[in-house]
Amino acid sequence: MKTFTAILLLSLITLALCTADSDASLSVPDSQSVEDFFVKRDVASSFVTRRKKRNADLTLSPQKLESLSEVCELNTACNDLSDTVGIVAAYQKHFGPIPV
Repeated sequence: MKTFTAILLLSLITLALCTADSDASLSVPDSQSVEDFFVKRDVASSFVTRRKKRNADLTLSPQKLESLSEVCELNTACNDLSDTVGIVAAYQKHFGPIPV
């Protein structure tokens, strides 16, 4: 009976705290306009950097793929992952970038 009372009390406290937080978030003043959220394209491109994908144009020889699969077969998690996503993705997930 004490456990039931404690659970009921904790659930009421949680409910009261959740409704108090949601009421506070609704009362935020509308001082921000839609223009505050959008930035012009030339301004946005000045602080956003594009990253190049590593190994994007890497073509692997059959010998290199065999080497990767032998390394990956020794790790059970890598071996299981290679069955679903492929040997290259599994190797990169577990061992990092492919050495060239």
